[in-house]
Amino acid sequence: MHIVEKFVSGKKNDPNLCEDAIIVSDHFIAVIDGATDKTGKQYNGVTGGKFATQTIANKIEKISPKICAFEAFELLTNAFTQSISRDALGCGNGPSASVTIYSRSRREIWQVGDVSYTPVGVSLRAPTSFPIDEIASRVRSFYTKKYLADNVSAEVLRITDPGRAKILPLLREQWRFSNTIGRWGFGTVNGNSIPSQLISVNAIESDVKEMIIYTDGFPLPCRTLETAEQNLQHLLVEDPLCISALRSTKSWNPLHCSYDDRAYVRFQL
Repeated sequence: MHIVEKFVSGKKNDPNLCEDAIIVSDHFIAVIDGATDKTGKQYNGVTGGKFATQTIANKIEKISPKICAFEAFELLTNAFTQSISRDALGCGNGPSASVTIYSRSRREIWQVGDVSYTPVGVSLRAPTSFPIDEIASRVRSFYTKKYLADNVSAEVLRITDPGRAKILPLLREQWRFSNTIGRWGFGTVNGNSIPSQLISVNAIESDVKEMIIYTDGFPLPCRTLETAEQNLQHLLVEDPLCISALRSTKSWNPLHCSYDDRAYVRFQL
């Protein structure tokens, strides 16, 4: 494997607050997206998302190259129980993260959650998303447009984001569907058992020479980091409230450099 380019940036442009991470070892390339904590709790002095990212990153660096996807995610799950009390896991908005891993020895992509990937070819694979997040972002968009119609300025809405306040009860309760099967179910690494149906394993065809893995801070797959950054900056200018082309569960706060943390890695197989 050869890293062509990689990049990680927090939305607040502070690496200590960023909950995305890229891990590169001799045998694995992993991209982690720690989930935003809605409670304000801290774990070992950091946010839930940061704790999840650090716990997973430390474990990935130690796992055997011979391991399969299901064994790998079992180890990542167990890493949570070794680092934090059981009462804090899988309850409310405890630490959790989405993870996508490339295994060099197996030439496979392993995925739990919504960290996206795509081979670099004629066409690019669409981003991964959760239905529950799609519903939440649409509801927030509705309320934000309603406030605009009521003559609340876009500048005020970017800072106060009352549309997010409307969906916050939903965001705080969606953990109940984590690692469950069904319409609203989704996979996540949070210390609870992950159903095998929520662990995606895809063999990479022999003619694929390059891959990209990226978090949802980049809304679309792009063949290069430069293009991904240009696309993001264009969308931020076009849709700073994040209610149309960049529809999201939160706005782009003018004090931040983007609407979400972001990570991108392009590598040759």
